[in-house]
Amino acid sequence: MSILKVDTINEKTSGNGVLIPGHVIQYLDVHENTSITFSSNASTNINLGLVKSITPLHSSSKIVVEGHIGVNIASSSNDAPCLRCLMNGTVQTAAMGWGGIGSNGNHFIAFYHDQHHQRDLYTNLSFKISSTGLLTVGTSYSFQLQLRNWQNNSNTLIYNGSGYLASTMRIMEIAQ
Repeated sequence: MSILKVDTINEKTSGNGVLIPGHVIQYLDVHENTSITFSSNASTNINLGLVKSITPLHSSSKIVVEGHIGVNIASSSNDAPCLRCLMNGTVQTAAMGWGGIGSNGNHFIAFYHDQHHQRDLYTNLSFKISSTGLLTVGTSYSFQLQLRNWQNNSNTLIYNGSGYLASTMRIMEIAQ
C-alpha cells in the first residue's frame, strides 16, 4: 500500500478547483430567531426571513438545502404547520427534479399535524431536499422558506416560538 503525503494541492487550471466526489464545495447558512405570529381562517402562506443565495461552481454538483424551523402552535385544535421551499420566488416541486419534496399538489418539505392537543406545542420541523444537475453554473439562485398554516382554523401559529426556538437553513454544493 502507498501513502501520499502532500502539503498543498494546486488546481491544474485556475478557477476549476479540486473536485473530490462527496466533498462539500460550498457551504452557506442563515439563522433566524425573530418571532412571527399569525392567525388565519384559511390556509395562509408566510414567507420567512430564511433567505440565502448560492451560485453553483460545477454543473455536476448536487445542491442540498436542509435545516429546521421552530414552530409554536397555541393550545387549541387541529393546526398543521407546513413548509415549502421557494427558489427565485417559485415553489419547488418533485417534478422539477428535487428529492425530498412531497408529490401532492402542496409540495411540502415538512409537515406537522397535531389534532386536539391541549397545551402549547413547541417543535422543530426538519427538512432536507437535494438535486443533481438542476442548476446552471454561474447563475445565482435564491432559496426561501415558506410556512403555511394548512388548516382552516383561527388558531395562532408562531414561527420561532416566542423566543423559545430558532430556525436555520443550510445550502451546500457537493461534488459528484
